[in-house]
Amino acid sequence: MNKIETQQSYNQTQIYKQQQQQEEALIEYYVYQDLQNLINLLYSRKAIHEYFQDDPTNPLVILSNNKVILQLNLSSGIHTDLQYQYKNELKNKLKNEKSIALQTLKYVAQELMNQGGTQNQHQDPTKDYLNQFIQNYEDDKLHLNQFQLQSTNYVPQFNEQVLSKIISSIQVVDHQTNQVRQNGSYQKPTQQQLLDRAYVYFHMTKQKLNQINPQNNQTQLNNKQETYFQGQQDNIVNIANPQQFTTSNAYQTQDQTTFKNNNEQQKLISFFQFLGYFNQTGIQQVFDREITSLYNWVIQTINDPKNQNYYEIQFAKFLESNRQLRHQIILHYYFQLFVDYYYTRSYQELQTNLISDLVSNNKGTIDKGFYSYQYNQKDLIEKFILKITQMNQTQNIPNKEVFTNQEIQDYIWQMYQSYWQQYYKPQKN
Repeated sequence: MNKIETQQSYNQTQIYKQQQQQEEALIEYYVYQDLQNLINLLYSRKAIHEYFQDDPTNPLVILSNNKVILQLNLSSGIHTDLQYQYKNELKNKLKNEKSIALQTLKYVAQELMNQGGTQNQHQDPTKDYLNQFIQNYEDDKLHLNQFQLQSTNYVPQFNEQVLSKIISSIQVVDHQTNQVRQNGSYQKPTQQQLLDRAYVYFHMTKQKLNQINPQNNQTQLNNKQETYFQGQQDNIVNIANPQQFTTSNAYQTQDQTTFKNNNEQQKLISFFQFLGYFNQTGIQQVFDREITSLYNWVIQTINDPKNQNYYEIQFAKFLESNRQLRHQIILHYYFQLFVDYYYTRSYQELQTNLISDLVSNNKGTIDKGFYSYQYNQKDLIEKFILKITQMNQTQNIPNKEVFTNQEIQDYIWQMYQSYWQQYYKPQKN
């Protein structure tokens, strides 16, 4: 074999390896993306069943069941296609990834489907369908299965906004698969990451239900069904749709008017700007030692075995798994500095010597109140985390610039209100 033939053989081998890597990455993407979609809907269903625990025949309960059933049918089709496409090469790769995904699915099914149960179980086939799907999944016997939907009086109506969201979601999926193919790699989520994302959807569903809670008349109930159904359509297609969020102003509290009248919000944001929070200036390095010390203390606390049964600690661990715990600690410490500046010292201006003066007299503290007010604001925090994640993962979309400084400022302000009420409002009343 001459040099030219050797080079050609080498090139062909490299091309083949590259193609194999691309296909392996796509297998991972489809398996775990599909799994994430399914467990998101299972957690969303859990939130709805809890909300209507005294009304198991509520149309929204049936809709939540049907969304899971539809996803089971869709998943069956996806895996039927994967089995056919990779029946020869990469068959073992597909089998291995499905085996890993199966463990998470079994865990979720056991956790969610065996909790208490609905008063109307004999009319709800969702649990049986899920168990059958899992068995078929494990036995590699998935086919174009069509589980029967529950009957409902809700009549779907054509809605351009829903259609637009679905099309947008499909475009995002196309973009993501192209990225996976080009990169030849996919960052597989861990089981905890999958559960954390589904946990966010659980609380998002609870938040939406609380926001659209109507009086018990048929017109408002229909509106509620339509609002919920529209808001959940894109979850089946893709979990990374940044258009599903509303402005963070929805979290405004009754005390916000009082705060604004005192011009406190403006002073808080100016203070954060002065500290270099928004433009990541070198000033922030002054606080690194204190923040790291607080962070290490929190890590020690949340990993202490005797604290594991507290919801507040579990939420702090959720923040750490999403790499957001340190950011929340930074906000907490900056809030302490601001209170020192605004209430104790009554500075009229942000002076150049203020930084060293504040730091030397305020090293920051973390007590159980930190975990409490973080947990009290979990819906706000989770929504913020999810939006950050989506904006970081999604590229080349028209609305990526929506995540503006103003929204970040709104988030800081709302978190500060919770901090202020936790530590100072009881003392001032």
